Amino acid sequence: MNFTNEEIQKIFKGEYAFDFLKITLTQKKDENPEIYSGSGSVTYDKHGALVLKMYHLYLDEEDYLKEFKDSFSNNLESGQIFSKEYFYEMCAIDVTGRTWTSDFLSLSGDGPFLSRGKVITSKIQSIQLKSDKENQNSDFKLSLFTNTQIKFPRNAPDKKETHRSYKNCYVVKPNFELTLKDTEDGVVLIDATLKNILANERSANLLTEALSILFGKYIHPLIKIENDNVSQTITVFSIKNRMDNKSVIPPISLRIPTDAKNIAEFVDLYLNSFEKAISPFFGYWFRILDATNSHMENQGLILTTSIEGVLKEYFNNYGKPNAEILNDAQQAEQAIKKVEISQRIRGRLLSSLANLKGFSVKNALDNFIVLGKISKEMTRDWIELRNKCAHADQLKNDEAKFQEFLNQTLSCLGLFYMLLFVKLNYRGAYIDLSCKGWPEKIIT
Repeated sequence: MNFTNEEIQKIFKGEYAFDFLKITLTQKKDENPEIYSGSGSVTYDKHGALVLKMYHLYLDEEDYLKEFKDSFSNNLESGQIFSKEYFYEMCAIDVTGRTWTSDFLSLSGDGPFLSRGKVITSKIQSIQLKSDKENQNSDFKLSLFTNTQIKFPRNAPDKKETHRSYKNCYVVKPNFELTLKDTEDGVVLIDATLKNILANERSANLLTEALSILFGKYIHPLIKIENDNVSQTITVFSIKNRMDNKSVIPPISLRIPTDAKNIAEFVDLYLNSFEKAISPFFGYWFRILDATNSHMENQGLILTTSIEGVLKEYFNNYGKPNAEILNDAQQAEQAIKKVEISQRIRGRLLSSLANLKGFSVKNALDNFIVLGKISKEMTRDWIELRNKCAHADQLKNDEAKFQEFLNQTLSCLGLFYMLLFVKLNYRGAYIDLSCKGWPEKIIT
């Protein structure tokens, strides 16, 4: 099944409606789950969110009385995370007989309560249709429509046009092909073919993550179509505008057509460097992106702690002290135990020595300096910015201090990207955000 161009345009505009002859909502409960059934639809609200509205008829008076009684009881404990039993999963059959599904629906209690039935509403993150198909091709194909505005290098013509106009971005590696292009509706279409060991859903999700980092924006899909060798999955998402105005400076320059080769290299390495999507690395990048519209002090805190988290997660061994420091610490520990001082002071000194034996961000960064992976200036900027954020320094109206804070923040963003490059073993062009003017440099 594929949407027509007219249907796709309506989805882009938030005007499409899914009409269902039968909808079944089943409580995510192991025993005796609550079940609602009836007709209804899924449409977009004024904010672009998908919203379910269905009509449930009571089978008898006891069914109605039980529902009426339950409506006055609230078993939710204040301040606690909702358990899975609070949510429902949806299975809906449309007018053509196709079965759509959605999960983790939270039903609204604001609908009218009638003696013969109940109107149920719920916001939906996404709605999905999965169908079997016969295909001998073992490749995994992904088509993703997004209204996230990204600027990509134009190095390939549109095959549908008779004149040779370079409007698309096309990259190819042994295990994947990727095309990015603008549609007539102002939406970006990402087409990818994943082959061999990358022919799976995991790689498709990692591909979207890699492009998000490359373009400095979270790529939220409107429609995602996935085809493997046995089935097709179509997912339609709620339109989310919260992240649209958030962007972070990308790690690589993407201004000219030849920059497409850096996209190919980065994506290829990203797909082969992470075992699953939403890795801690991507999680920290998303935190940095999400903080871009907040105060500079908050951005600095998020950035410096994200670097610390990355180092602990992926480069823990680099932060361990060397044998000489460990030997000195052991000797100092023995000496302190023999000195006649108060128990409180002795405890603090021994605690400091114990911390010296563990992981240290400074140790990790110093080791990367020795290996030539980062600059001394990046380490200095991380230390100074981390201290400012930890002690709640305020920028006030001092222009010079604000510029210094901004420079250190950008330098730390560059440091974050350098750690990602080390993780990927990336070789190629990048933007050095730790230097004035942000020069483009090459990792060899």
